[in-house]
Amino acid sequence: MPITLWHGTKEWTETEYTNICREDFSWKPRHMPADIESKYVIFLYEEVRAILDALERHYPGGKEKELIFFRNAERILGL
Repeated sequence: MPITLWHGTKEWTETEYTNICREDFSWKPRHMPADIESKYVIFLYEEVRAILDALERHYPGGKEKELIFFRNAERILGL
């Protein structure tokens, strides 16, 4: 979970991806200009967006969204 709270984006190749983040870690692969890094959102938003995009593509009815997001939250919170 800690990685999902960094601000950044991912770059993809045929075989791997790289996390490009705004935070100044020693392993940071490269620095982007400040105006680009200022637009980064937390990775968690990117992950949720990817799930929603995949659900829309494969299950456009919306029932699966309810099961994954709402019903799981209900179950976890004991509602």
